[in-house]
Amino acid sequence: MNVFLNQVRDASAYPVFRGFTTLFQFVGYAAAVVTAIIGFSAGGLAIIFGLIAAAIIAIFTRLFVEMSLMLADIADTVIQSAAGMPQKAEPEGSGSAAATKDAMEALKLTEEAAVGAAISERYADPSKLRFMCPQCDTGLFGDEEICYKCDAVLNAPEGWRPVPKPRQR
Repeated sequence: MNVFLNQVRDASAYPVFRGFTTLFQFVGYAAAVVTAIIGFSAGGLAIIFGLIAAAIIAIFTRLFVEMSLMLADIADTVIQSAAGMPQKAEPEGSGSAAATKDAMEALKLTEEAAVGAAISERYADPSKLRFMCPQCDTGLFGDEEICYKCDAVLNAPEGWRPVPKPRQR
């Protein structure tokens, strides 16, 4: 089997689903064996029907298991890709989850810093500001559709729209 696939299955987010699949595989093959034994014990034409039924049960069991594992593999790889995680399983207790969390936090901080720097650079010269946001009094150029500070919609067809503040309980 593929090394990458083994790594994905070892670091699965769905171990219970994979365990259920293994249990179903055992039960399915056991049912196929029992069906074949019953067919042999009945004798005559039942032997042929018993073997055919056992083969069908075994084939469908194998198909179900393969499809279930494919579904779990796809889900695991999509989760790993979306999270930006490495596609490599690391030994338990190696701190990989903490390292990944730290890396994601650093990336988030980097993105926030880049956005903040762009905003700071654009708004560095107050003489270029044309008007103030009606909700939070932040200086704006006039070409913004949404206030960067309070998210008020500024250029709506019916005029500016405030963003409702969450109710305090």
